[in-house]
Amino acid sequence: MTSSGQGKWRGKMSAAGCLSYLCLSENLADVWFTFKDDSDARLPAHRFILQMRSEVFEKMFSRAYQTSEVITDITVDDVSRDVMELLLRFLYTDELYLSPDNAFNILYAANKYMLDGLHEQCAKYLVNQVDAENVCDIYEKVKGYDLDNIVSLTCLEYIRRHAWKVFKTGKFLNITRDTLSAILDSDILTGKEIEIFKAVKKWAEHQCVLHEKQTTPENIQSFVGDTVYKVRFPLMSIEDFIEEVQPSGVLSDEHNLLLHQYISQKQEGDTLFEGKFSASPRNGGVLTEQIFNCYPNPTCVPGGCDQAYLMTIMTNEDIHLHSLKGPLIRYIEAIEIHKQRRVDVTCLTYDNRMLLLESRDIWVPIPYKSGCQENEEIVFTDDILLLPTDYTHIRIKLWRRLPGIEGRQISQAIATRPGKRARGARRQGAEPMVRVVRATNMSLIIQKTTVSLELIPPGINQISFR
Repeated sequence: MTSSGQGKWRGKMSAAGCLSYLCLSENLADVWFTFKDDSDARLPAHRFILQMRSEVFEKMFSRAYQTSEVITDITVDDVSRDVMELLLRFLYTDELYLSPDNAFNILYAANKYMLDGLHEQCAKYLVNQVDAENVCDIYEKVKGYDLDNIVSLTCLEYIRRHAWKVFKTGKFLNITRDTLSAILDSDILTGKEIEIFKAVKKWAEHQCVLHEKQTTPENIQSFVGDTVYKVRFPLMSIEDFIEEVQPSGVLSDEHNLLLHQYISQKQEGDTLFEGKFSASPRNGGVLTEQIFNCYPNPTCVPGGCDQAYLMTIMTNEDIHLHSLKGPLIRYIEAIEIHKQRRVDVTCLTYDNRMLLLESRDIWVPIPYKSGCQENEEIVFTDDILLLPTDYTHIRIKLWRRLPGIEGRQISQAIATRPGKRARGARRQGAEPMVRVVRATNMSLIIQKTTVSLELIPPGINQISFR
């Protein structure tokens, strides 16, 4: 034990202050960490602190005590000096300095020395760092030492819900086949099945290049292996199957024939397939949010509902619009879309939105399907991708104007004075009516994605994304 620290270093320091002072100090040190890859490095420590904080060190020193062995050096061969310094700093002071460069190594060290608190902080840090570019890399690196699979499950969830983005990254091409299989297993994987297939094919071709093999059908099938059964070919259209799948070499001749027969003869709603391939639809990771509309019932709007409305959607990350729900649905004649680049629009004023609403040539119809009248929901059949670079305007046209609450049902004070037209509503001529004076705006957090909705029409009470 070093005695050079005997003196007045304690002063009026608190217990926390003394521990901070002793961290990485030779004062009172009775054990040193040495490193296999850095023979000159020696980090001082204190057995009592190590045993107090880590079950691994407690067992290590207890065994040594029972055998009368004196441990003065602990050689570490799988943790660097820099990481061990950060780990010791955490043991003594609870301070932690995480960065993208050290988080994985600290997570590994936390797992090795059974430091649950440190592990939890590293896991939270990595979870908050997840995005489309790094999610595959994070998932692969934490496998095997992710306590309770906190990071792994978060990564898989992110990949499944943002597959259309992740599949485009270079890191996706380097995942293992086991990881690819785990992704394809999901019932909530986003995107069309043909796009999922293209991603698998691209991954297999990249594996051929990595292993210096030709991209022949045999080699592609070898790398894909049984993971091919995780692609739900029965969900594809016959056109996609003939044009993309059959020439690719991913499937054997037997599978090509079997699937071709099924897809060409299947009826809408078929979910059964005799074979290893699944015909169960993926729900695309639909995430539903309630809208607290100022006017939840379109027939109870003061002055009535106009015949066209403009709703604007903004987002900070790519996300797909899936469906709208509410009593207004039964009156909808058409839904159209127009996108504006944010860099081209200095400000979205009420007047320029009204100009958009009245414009004729800029709007593109959105195909959708609607359920039964009681369900009051429409589901968009095409991918409506909302981008952070755009203002996405949705024009909702009704097949007739809804009269709403009559003037006599409104307080006389309101009914006898001119009202303002609802924001987002089209002008309806000069007929006497009490206008809607409130508009519904909301911001939602969808799986770490912020979505802002402006000028939500009356009677739209639920929105879904994926």
